[in-house]
Amino acid sequence: MNAILIKTILLLFIVCNFVSAQKYNPKILFHILYSVENLNPIDFYVNRDYAVSRKNQNNFVKIDSLIAESILGSKMKMLFRYNEIDEILMQHTIGNSWVNSNKIIFEYDEEDKLLSETEYYWNNRTWECFSLKTYFYNSDDNVYQTVLQYYSGNEWTNNFRSSFEYDSELNLSSKLDQYWDSEAWINEHRLEYFYYRGKRDSILFLKWNIKEWENGFKSVFYYNDVMKIDSIVAESWIGFDWVKRIKRNYVYDSSFTQTKVIDQDWIDGMWKNTFRYIYKFNELNYIVSVNCQAWTGSDWGDQDCMLMVENPDGFKIGLITNNVSLYYTTTLTEINSSLESIPNRFRLYQNYPNPFNPTTKIKFTIPVVETTRRVVSTKLIVYDALGREVKTLINEPLAPGAYELKFDGSDLPSGIYFYSLTSGIHTQTRKMILLR
Repeated sequence: MNAILIKTILLLFIVCNFVSAQKYNPKILFHILYSVENLNPIDFYVNRDYAVSRKNQNNFVKIDSLIAESILGSKMKMLFRYNEIDEILMQHTIGNSWVNSNKIIFEYDEEDKLLSETEYYWNNRTWECFSLKTYFYNSDDNVYQTVLQYYSGNEWTNNFRSSFEYDSELNLSSKLDQYWDSEAWINEHRLEYFYYRGKRDSILFLKWNIKEWENGFKSVFYYNDVMKIDSIVAESWIGFDWVKRIKRNYVYDSSFTQTKVIDQDWIDGMWKNTFRYIYKFNELNYIVSVNCQAWTGSDWGDQDCMLMVENPDGFKIGLITNNVSLYYTTTLTEINSSLESIPNRFRLYQNYPNPFNPTTKIKFTIPVVETTRRVVSTKLIVYDALGREVKTLINEPLAPGAYELKFDGSDLPSGIYFYSLTSGIHTQTRKMILLR
């Protein structure tokens, strides 16, 4: 293993939320023991500070599979299965054959909140339990705690716990990580989050030194004119001062879609390139591939490093590999689209029936844009009579066409509601009545 790859693994060990039982590259990362001196604070902050949201059932485009390939030639495949209990199946190559390695099963409650993630490993004959991550929610439906356990001696044993706190606007304000020492939970590190005008401004990483919290790292977020992240600068606390360490630069195309990420280290008083990540998208603006390259001193060359993938299903995946390719499937069980006759006007129809109890149908049309059939960013949101958002029915790019979906208000009280459709530059709102 070369020096660049070793450095990459050391810097990026802690990006995900699980521990890997895999010994093949590329590998999916889970809870891994690490030295805080070797972690990449930007990856730690950006990819590990999120709380879990509800299961996203509104995306009609779902990931079907992904294939990761190392520069060493080995491959890993992840297959996504959807039903009442979602599942990710991981396989790796031995010779020219795909063989099972791990699988993760996601369980949800009746409100589609994630309850647990159970990981199993394949022992060449059957699946055996490996780890269990359990989620706990507060009255605002935000996660206030997660607990990771490993299966040993026919029982689950505590390993790692994260506790979350939120501010008055329900923004994540702190995250406390603790490990289990066989008798009690012991502090390990804490993250504190700061906001300015609704945007993440900075994050402070504190480490526990037996008696008190000490500064470890901090990251500061910088935004461009359209309030997209321009860069993140991470600094280490050394002695009595903050010292620059790593900078992550975000590159966008003319439509402000992120196409590249470039990492730099602060060396000899200047920022020097280390890695870059190149993204490609399909016509629906979903990621279809991510490629990692390392700076050789004069040019960029393929290299294994940490690649993070977020997909429309809500999964966030981290892999040490060179290239990740993603494949999608369309599930039109709740929405029907007709492209036989492309409409030439934007229109949101009155729901039918109206009043309704508890279901109704909503139709709308998206016109051709600039004489092409390219997709348009589309949102369909339901609000109550006070203007509070109740449900997001659609939030994804849609091609021109006529659409119809079924809205179920069985979990809502009787009353007046408004549904608002925004597609490109067009917006239209209508009123509906739920009458029980």
